[in-house]
Amino acid sequence: MKAVLRHRGLHAPHRTAGAVAMLVAALAAPPVDAGGLTQRPGAEGCISEDKSGPCTDGDLLDGPFSVAVSNDGRNVYAGLLDGRALAVLARDRKTGALTQLPPPYGCHSDGGNGGLCTPSTGLIAPLSVGVSPDARHVYVASFQEDPVPVSTLTAFARDEDTGALTQLAGTAGCISEDDVPGCRDGVGLRGSAAVAVTKDGANVYVASETGSVAVFRRDPTTGVLTQLPEPYGCVSRDGTGGRCTPGRALGRPRGLAVSNDGAHVYVGSINSAAIAAFARDEKTGALTQLPGPDGCIGDATTSDGCAPGLGLGGPSAVAVSANGRYVYAASYPTDELAVLRRDRKTGTLTQLPPPYGCLSEDGSGGDCTDGVALRQAFSVTVSRNGRYVYVAGRDDDAVAVFSQNKKTGVLTQLPPPGGCIRDEDGAGVCATGRVLRDPRSVAVGKDGKHVYVASQGSRAVAVLERAR
Repeated sequence: MKAVLRHRGLHAPHRTAGAVAMLVAALAAPPVDAGGLTQRPGAEGCISEDKSGPCTDGDLLDGPFSVAVSNDGRNVYAGLLDGRALAVLARDRKTGALTQLPPPYGCHSDGGNGGLCTPSTGLIAPLSVGVSPDARHVYVASFQEDPVPVSTLTAFARDEDTGALTQLAGTAGCISEDDVPGCRDGVGLRGSAAVAVTKDGANVYVASETGSVAVFRRDPTTGVLTQLPEPYGCVSRDGTGGRCTPGRALGRPRGLAVSNDGAHVYVGSINSAAIAAFARDEKTGALTQLPGPDGCIGDATTSDGCAPGLGLGGPSAVAVSANGRYVYAASYPTDELAVLRRDRKTGTLTQLPPPYGCLSEDGSGGDCTDGVALRQAFSVTVSRNGRYVYVAGRDDDAVAVFSQNKKTGVLTQLPPPGGCIRDEDGAGVCATGRVLRDPRSVAVGKDGKHVYVASQGSRAVAVLERAR
């Protein structure tokens, strides 16, 4: 499939016809094959800071960077990087539409924003949101670089009826190693950029850009996190003076995924151009990197004794297939999506043979399959039934859609226009969507019917439907 999309910038053209033009466009749009994504017209299709789209009106939805759906399907939580807050959104389980809880329950921020949000200690520049499988707790990794580098991991209890959040009391609600008032000390958290909760709910992991992965034990009743004792409480490139276990291929970790069976953890590192593979102790949650070349797989520039791979020019996101047989990694510096086979017993990753082992915007000289809407592929997620894989293409203002062959792991992009959905104008290659500028995160509801996109450039969360 020849890539023909071109980046058109992050600013939408002025709309003069509003809803009428949207209706005309929808009626004229070609049908999308099963599995493709479409967007409902009007307010049900998105929620934004200023109703633009047009969308449902939201508060403080400035710069959505991450998005997560609760397992009960009642809520969506969005980390607002520019708004420096966490949005709490109610989800209509039939239509997928989002509405924000009323103030101050509709958002949390460090200062409370004058009563608009609930004040929360240490909640700054949220980059990643994780919801526990029992839907009782929410965890947020935050990292700001300016004016002073500060990183935190915050913990919230969730009201199972409304989805409202309450930060855990005292220092149980915030962990940092940057001397943040009201937070307790941790290690391996500087540059905290990704958080993941294991399916059994026993552990929480945090990948930090300074080169480490922190390991916490979770109390399923209270949600309180306790870091494992040194050196098992973290893995880092240099061992952090003996406080962490030494690890390889951990140059600027950002991608983080735990296999559904809980046996392994995979970490995508941008600067290492590699994925590190760890075995997980199911009793304690401690991580042990697989030995030798099995411990990581990377592209031609990777050192650290990794197995050679393709399409791994800077993995910023990692996802494991529902059946646990495959791992997918999105690399935004090189516009690539890697397809890896996972040994479910050992955790070892091997690449599918060319050209099926990766997809890229230009096919990478025949080594990869040609794809569309993969420019700056920033986020990847797999549907709960394992049939579809979704990738946020930042520079294309689009979400790419692939079907997965469960037996081989091979990904095939859906035919036009179902192979992607793009902001404003699909140009006949993609379906046409709204508020999809600079998409940073993609999440799928448990029922698989709806896909949510955190669009930093649109100051909105888009609500997409899977065509059937």
